[in-house]
Amino acid sequence: MPIYYIDANYFLRFILKDNLAQWKIANNYFEKAKQEKIKLVFLTEVILEIEYVMRKVYKLNRKLIFKYISTLSFEISLIDIFRQEYRFC
Repeated sequence: MPIYYIDANYFLRFILKDNLAQWKIANNYFEKAKQEKIKLVFLTEVILEIEYVMRKVYKLNRKLIFKYISTLSFEISLIDIFRQEYRFC
Protein backbone atom coordinates (compact mmCIF):
# COMPACT_ATOMS: atom_id res chain seq x y z
CA MET A 1 0.00 0.00 0.00
CA PRO A 2 1.46 3.39 -0.95
CA ILE A 3 2.24 5.74 1.94
CA TYR A 4 1.88 9.51 1.58
CA TYR A 5 3.20 12.07 4.04
CA ILE A 6 0.57 14.79 4.01
CA ASP A 7 1.17 18.51 4.33
CA ALA A 8 -1.07 20.68 6.54
CA ASN A 9 -2.63 22.28 3.47
CA TYR A 10 -4.27 19.03 2.36
CA PHE A 11 -6.04 18.69 5.68
CA LEU A 12 -6.94 22.40 5.87
CA ARG A 13 -8.35 22.47 2.33
CA PHE A 14 -10.33 19.29 3.03
CA ILE A 15 -11.85 20.63 6.27
CA LEU A 16 -12.31 24.28 5.33
CA LYS A 17 -13.42 23.76 1.69
CA ASP A 18 -12.23 27.29 0.92
CA ASN A 19 -10.79 26.34 -2.48
CA LEU A 20 -12.90 23.88 -4.46
CA ALA A 21 -10.12 22.73 -6.81
CA GLN A 22 -7.76 22.00 -3.91
CA TRP A 23 -10.59 20.43 -1.89
CA LYS A 24 -11.22 17.94 -4.73
CA ILE A 25 -7.55 16.90 -4.73
CA ALA A 26 -7.46 16.53 -0.95
CA ASN A 27 -10.80 14.70 -0.92
CA ASN A 28 -9.43 12.21 -3.46
CA TYR A 29 -6.55 11.35 -1.10
CA PHE A 30 -8.83 11.02 1.92
CA GLU A 31 -11.29 8.82 0.01
CA LYS A 32 -8.48 6.50 -1.11
CA ALA A 33 -7.23 6.32 2.48
CA LYS A 34 -10.74 5.54 3.71
CA GLN A 35 -10.90 2.68 1.18
CA GLU A 36 -7.47 1.53 2.45
CA LYS A 37 -5.91 1.95 -0.99
CA ILE A 38 -3.28 4.32 0.43
CA LYS A 39 -2.01 5.28 3.86
CA LEU A 40 -1.80 8.94 4.88
CA VAL A 41 0.77 10.00 7.45
CA PHE A 42 0.66 13.29 9.34
CA LEU A 43 3.91 14.14 11.09
CA THR A 44 3.65 15.69 14.55
CA GLU A 45 4.92 18.99 13.17
CA VAL A 46 2.14 19.00 10.59
CA ILE A 47 -0.53 18.41 13.22
CA LEU A 48 0.89 21.30 15.25
CA GLU A 49 0.85 23.49 12.13
CA ILE A 50 -2.79 22.55 11.46
CA GLU A 51 -3.73 23.49 15.02
CA TYR A 52 -1.84 26.79 14.81
CA VAL A 53 -3.38 27.82 11.49
CA MET A 54 -6.91 26.90 12.61
CA ARG A 55 -6.46 28.87 15.84
CA LYS A 56 -4.52 31.94 14.65
CA VAL A 57 -5.52 32.38 11.01
CA TYR A 58 -9.08 31.02 10.94
CA LYS A 59 -9.88 31.93 14.58
CA LEU A 60 -11.56 28.58 15.28
CA ASN A 61 -12.28 27.71 18.89
CA ARG A 62 -10.49 24.91 20.72
CA LYS A 63 -13.50 22.60 20.74
CA LEU A 64 -13.87 22.76 16.96
CA ILE A 65 -10.12 22.37 16.42
CA PHE A 66 -10.11 19.27 18.62
CA LYS A 67 -13.08 17.86 16.70
CA TYR A 68 -11.31 18.28 13.36
CA ILE A 69 -7.87 17.06 14.43
CA SER A 70 -9.22 14.06 16.33
CA THR A 71 -10.70 12.77 13.05
CA LEU A 72 -7.16 11.96 11.92
CA SER A 73 -5.84 8.47 12.57
CA PHE A 74 -2.62 8.52 14.51
CA GLU A 75 -0.94 6.98 17.52
CA ILE A 76 -3.09 6.83 20.64
CA SER A 77 -0.35 8.48 22.71
CA LEU A 78 -0.53 11.56 20.50
CA ILE A 79 -4.33 11.63 20.77
CA ASP A 80 -4.03 11.40 24.55
CA ILE A 81 -1.53 14.26 24.65
CA PHE A 82 -3.76 16.40 22.45
CA ARG A 83 -6.86 15.51 24.50
CA GLN A 84 -5.04 16.43 27.71
CA GLU A 85 -3.98 19.78 26.26
CA TYR A 86 -7.56 20.48 25.16
CA ARG A 87 -9.21 19.02 28.28
CA PHE A 88 -11.23 22.17 28.97
CA CYS A 89 -13.12 21.99 25.68
